[in-house]
Amino acid sequence: MGRVIQINSGAKQRSQALKMTALALRTLAGPNVHEAEQFDLGAFILENLRIVSHTIDQAATAWEKRDYWVKADHFRMEWRWLDRIIPEMEKSLRQKDRNNLASLTAQIFSKVGNVEPPKRIPANPPWAGAWQRMQASSEG
Repeated sequence: MGRVIQINSGAKQRSQALKMTALALRTLAGPNVHEAEQFDLGAFILENLRIVSHTIDQAATAWEKRDYWVKADHFRMEWRWLDRIIPEMEKSLRQKDRNNLASLTAQIFSKVGNVEPPKRIPANPPWAGAWQRMQASSEG
């Protein structure tokens, strides 16, 4: 049996999630965003931040297995802000606290604002229905 090669590496997943987060943040900051779309965008950003957080642990664990302890610790420290933002964002979304969401998205933008959004923007917004998915996941 041959080796299993993972095509969608953690770095690739992280890059894609950050690009989609950047797109959602720019859309959220734009004009004519309705309240329902604000919550979809917020939930979509939260989904992507969870993906990023998961890939951080994967990468750091892989480096620790190779005895790159300092690199793993530095990488985790660089992304430690996710440990605070993710629960706050989820709480604000569930409470429909738009003021705190605005503050949190500004903080997120300060961290990932330099990330370029994807060159090809999907015709259908990828955040459509994210709010409903988030609510459904908490019920089940």
